Amino acid sequence: MKTLAGLTISRQCKFMGDDVTIRKLMVFEVLDLQSKAKEIDKGDDEGLAMLRTIIRLGCMDCADVTDEDFLKFPLDELSSLSNEIMSFSGVGSTSGK
Repeated sequence: MKTLAGLTISRQCKFMGDDVTIRKLMVFEVLDLQSKAKEIDKGDDEGLAMLRTIIRLGCMDCADVTDEDFLKFPLDELSSLSNEIMSFSGVGSTSGK
């Protein structure tokens, strides 16, 4: 079982009508995200920062997306992608699906 630690599990999902590849976050990444979420105030800037962090960690297709690029996407699409990543990673009501 130890050989499976760190294995990347991914799948395709839709983002703005296109397919993107998301991956399951590791336990240490989820714990780090939860810790950061407790520390920040849920203002617009901090909420967007959290979305960017989740998407950068979990979406394999956005390595070259800058903070400025994120401002050019619809907020609801970013939120949906973030929720999809967290759900796929085992966090949320439809976790792991």
